Parts: sequence; C-alpha cells; structure tokens
Amino acid sequence: MSGQYAKRISFDLFLLSCWLFLLPGCSDSLLDAAKTKYANDFKKIAESDEWLIKINNEYRYRKNVIEKDRELLVKWYTRPEDYKRALNDKNLHALYLDTVLNQNLLILQGLKERAYDNDEFRQFLWITIRDAMAQYYVKKRFFAEDRKSPASTLTASDRDKLIKKYESMYKSIGISDATARTQAHETVMRDYHNAQLKAYENALVNELKLGNKIELKR
Repeated sequence: MSGQYAKRISFDLFLLSCWLFLLPGCSDSLLDAAKTKYANDFKKIAESDEWLIKINNEYRYRKNVIEKDRELLVKWYTRPEDYKRALNDKNLHALYLDTVLNQNLLILQGLKERAYDNDEFRQFLWITIRDAMAQYYVKKRFFAEDRKSPASTLTASDRDKLIKKYESMYKSIGISDATARTQAHETVMRDYHNAQLKAYENALVNELKLGNKIELKR
C-alpha cells in the first residue's frame, strides 16, 4: 500500500494540520493559531519525552502522538482485513515517518514565510475541510454497515494481471522490485476499495436528495 498510502497520508496530514490551526479559537488569527500549536506541542516538550522526529534541535515530535495518528490513518485508509499487517509493516512505518517529517518541514517554512496569512488560504482551508468531513461520514457509515470488501469480488487471475501491470510501471520509474510489487498490490486493492466507496457514496447521496427539498440555481 506504500505508494497510494503515502499520497493519501500526505494530503490527510495537511488536513490534520489545517484542523489544528483552527482549534485554538476564532478570536485568534489563523497564523497565530498555527504558531501557538507548534510552540506548545512541538517546542515545549521535555527532553525526557520519547520523540521520533527532531528538527534543528528545536521542534520535537512525540512518539505517542505520531503513533496514535498513524494508527488512525491506517485504520481509515486500509481494508479491515489488512489493518494489522499494515500497522506492523516496518516499511510503511518508515514511510509514514518520512511523510510527517516532509510535511512539517514544508509547514514550518510556510509559517516563516507567512504563506498562510491570507484570505486565499482560509478559503482553500474550508474547501479541504468540507471534503474531509463529507468523506469521513461516508466511510464511517460504510464501515458501520460492514460492507463487503470490493477486493473479494476480484478474481485472483484478474488481480494478478493488474498487479503485474502496475508493477512494471513502478519499476520503469526506478522503484526497486520489492517495493514495486508492494505498491502495485496496494494500488489494485485500493482502486477497488475506492470504487466500492464511491458507489456507496452515490447511493447515499441519491437517497438524501430524495428525502430533502433541493433547489439549485444553475
């Protein structure tokens, strides 16, 4: 699951950071809220606290916080039957740690450059949060209803053909054989999972449309 998982986690780490920016309260500016969050959670921690990432000997990221976030993201972006395997996968753990580091290097630099202190970012923030809220609700209902895994409808023969196709593509861009195989498998499984989720979302939206009075000006 590494390739697709990393891309999705990168986006979701950004969303998590955006949510953290808003938490301190509406009275604070977005930038002040972000600075406060970084100062309190990532700077004022004891040297004795166990950390996994340190930046410039100034920002330290607690191990328990990173692990808790990783568990949540693995839960939401893997199929239930793959959860334990993904959670214990050392390669995915390393990939996630790299993703956290990369995202926060970018965020810290953005804070230094005051890149977020503008109305455009606030508008972009709401759009991304709106999408996250809708997707969270769909997936939460999907899991609550114990939906059948879409991967189970894929024959072994068709699955292997698709995996070989993606594996060849990943190798062509310089990814190692073992990593290419893992990414290809996860890409195929994830595509089917997303297709099932989308079908469920469409059915749910259609049901809601029938139950509500909708007016649109086009």
